[in-house]
Order: sequence, then structure tokens, then C-alpha cells
Amino acid sequence: MDLINASSPEFLAQFDQLFKRFDYHEYSEESMSKPEWKNLVKAGVLLPIIPKKHGGRENNEEIYLLLEKAAYYNLGLAMYLNTAILLFTRSIIGHGTEKLKEEVIADLLTHGSCGGFAVIEPETGTGISLIQTYFEEVTAGYKITGKKHWQCFSESADWWLIVAKDKRMGSAGDKFDLFVHKSASGGFKTQQRYATVGLKLIDFGLNEIEVTVPEYARLQMNSATVSDLLNLVISGAWGQWASLSAGFLKRIQEESLSFTAQRRTATGTLKDLGYVKYRLGMIASAHHICRAIFNYLMQHINLGDTGTNDMFVVQSAKLLAADYMFDAAVHYQALCGGDGYRYQPEGNISAYAMQDARAFAILGVANDILYELLAKDFLNQQVSQKEKSFYTMIQGFGHTSKASVYLESNRHLLEKIPINNTELVFAGKILARLFGITAIEHSAATLSAAERSAAIAFSLSEITNILTALSFAADIAIE
Repeated sequence: MDLINASSPEFLAQFDQLFKRFDYHEYSEESMSKPEWKNLVKAGVLLPIIPKKHGGRENNEEIYLLLEKAAYYNLGLAMYLNTAILLFTRSIIGHGTEKLKEEVIADLLTHGSCGGFAVIEPETGTGISLIQTYFEEVTAGYKITGKKHWQCFSESADWWLIVAKDKRMGSAGDKFDLFVHKSASGGFKTQQRYATVGLKLIDFGLNEIEVTVPEYARLQMNSATVSDLLNLVISGAWGQWASLSAGFLKRIQEESLSFTAQRRTATGTLKDLGYVKYRLGMIASAHHICRAIFNYLMQHINLGDTGTNDMFVVQSAKLLAADYMFDAAVHYQALCGGDGYRYQPEGNISAYAMQDARAFAILGVANDILYELLAKDFLNQQVSQKEKSFYTMIQGFGHTSKASVYLESNRHLLEKIPINNTELVFAGKILARLFGITAIEHSAATLSAAERSAAIAFSLSEITNILTALSFAADIAIE
């Protein structure tokens, strides 16, 4: 196949068999090997993000569809691709010097190399601003020292994208620079391989860094703030959690329907029971919402562009995808009963699916933190509306205005503008779900009337539960 000029259907079709190799029924306990990754690169898995002038396909839609397809077979595979394609390769293309781009892209495509992303550290608690990996200028370029952990491909990455602070600013510094290091040059040492609960395809661990990189290996980002880092580097990967959830939840819905239709009871099958139908409906609604968000992003956000002008959308996509993948996996496991509580059963993939899905509420900034950030960003955009109520702000915001009509009966509970951490987290949960309704309305033509109605009812029931939880939060919280 001519990988550069093949049609999208032809190009994407080959990955069905390639990705199926990693299906949960076949591949669930090992990290991806170098030869397996090279096979995917040889098939062109990186080409959609790479510009045509560098020998790529430069095709936005194909990135979305590749990740969706991968997640259908194995959520760890999709996260692997998300990191290699968007966190690493996209960052090089968007912010690297020409010399760096030529060197890295040539190595990725010619030798099947893979890049990892190193930002989180073991001794700095919660918050990117607290990192203690430092760089200093030296004759050969930049010397970088520190520790990183939970980065993808701890043992196997051929290249590293490293986030570091200027040593002259010390720990109080709040600006960051990003540097690219080739693993073969040494100095990026794995101290410990983590035995993770899920996402077994990815090797996570603890690494010690003492490297020197050439001057051209510093990304052209002019000392980024935390907001810049999230927007310019991480936002593309966040948004693609919608692709991951669209593929994963399609699989979970199919598996749940198949299992319950075949599972016998005294009066028929499991699927005949009313509460089972309710669980299946919640899985289906989660799938429809995430697919609607997936379609919305694919139409409105070009991954070839650096950063995004709409962090609200990508944050909401990340949050809902993480919540709904895990919730659906729990429902699926409950439906599978005891058979879903063990690895390698013949009739389901429940244990693997739940263990993988649970990771997404803590990876890529924990959801509890991101919900607060989502609410804060929303309120900052409404700075001229401070005299109005929270509900009025929702009514006037483009991504929630149409959905606000469904909250009319609860508007008295949404008058107060959220201020403290607890209120902001709950507000973020509500805002994300309102965007989910907006996405459903936007994708109405792709859903039946019953599916659309069920998805909206599902979102509103969640919002009602959130409002109830908020009303009791102060009574429950400990001092």
C-alpha cells in the first residue's frame, strides 16, 4: 500500500487486524514490545499527525478515528497511541526547531522510534507548578537534572519530552521550558518499574535524569506557564479522551448486551430483568454522550493546530470520558457477576476493562482538580457578569446555553456563584454534563429520538444527584 496516497478508508482498514492483536481477549498482561510498536509505525500509525512536507498524511480526522478504533480493542493501546502521537510527536511538530523536527521525525519514521512525555515528579505532591527538575545553560546546550515518574514508556521510550524549570529561578519559579532528549545519549535512567493496576500495555516507572541536550532541542515556547503547558501541549491529548471513550464504550455496550442476552435466569435471560435494562441504558447513554462529544471535537478542533482556543471543550471531554468509561465498566462488571471478577474468563473482558478505565480519573491531571479548574476558567470568562447568578451565567455561555433550559426547575439551587473548592468541583461537574447535553443536541441527527431522550435524562439525573450531594457536602465533610 502507498501509505501517503492511500484513501482514508483503505489506510484505516489495515489497523483493524493490527489493533486486534492487542484485544483484551488476547493481550492483557504485557507492555508493548519494540517490534510490535515498529510494526504499527511501519503501517503508518504516526503519519496522520505528521505534515506532508515531512512525509506524513497530515489528516486530522484519521487521528480521531485511529484512537477510537484502538480503544475498541484495548484502552491501554489507545492511551499508548495518544501519548506517542499527540503528547510527543505533535509537540515536536508544533514547537520544535526545524533541525529538531527533521532529526526526530526522520528517526520516528525510519527506525520506528517512540517518544515519551516526562512531567510528573515523585516528591512534589499535587500540582505541576511544584516540579523540581531544573535546567541550566552549559557550553554544550542545557544540562537537565531531576526525577520523573508516571511518564509513559519509562523503560522503552527512544525520545523524551522533558518539562523543567530554570535553575536560576529555583523552586519558586512558575515558568517552564520543554526539552527533547534522545534516550540512546544516556542519562535518563529507570530506577523502578511500577507494577500498575491497569494499562498494562504501557510501562510506567520512576526515572532519574541527568542529561545534556543541544540548544536546538529546546522547544520554542518562551518559558510557558502552567496554563500554557495545559493549552499548548496537553490539550490535544485531553480532547482525544473523547475518541478513547467513543471506542471503549462502544465495545462495553456490545459486550454487555451480548453477555446479558446469553446469561440464563430462572425466567429467561438476564437482559429480561428491569434493573438490568436500566444498567444497560446507562451504559448506552454514556456511549451516546461520549460519541457526540467525539463527533463535536472532530468537526471543531484540528489537532494539527498548536493549542486550542476552547479549553472548556477539551477539559469537558477529558472529564466526562474519564467518568463515563469507569462508570460503564463498573456496570458491565456488575452485570457479569462473579465471572466478571476474575481475569481471563472466556465470556467477558470485564476485569481488564474496569482496571484500565479506572486510571483515567487520575491520569492527565486528576478529575477532582480539573473539575475545579473547569469551573474557575468558566467564571473567569464571565468576569463582566459577576452581579448575575450562576444559572444566568450558564444561560449566557455558548457551550451550556441551550442545555440550561433543562435546569429551569432547579435554577433556585444554582443562584449562588461557587467560591470555595467544594463548590467549584461540584460546579465543574455540572458544567461538563451540560456540555454533554449540548453535544447530544448537536448530534441529534445521528441518534434516534429514544436515544437522545435517554441520554438527556441520564445527564439530568446526574446533575440532580450532584446538586443533592452539594447540599449535604458540608454535613458530611470532616474537619
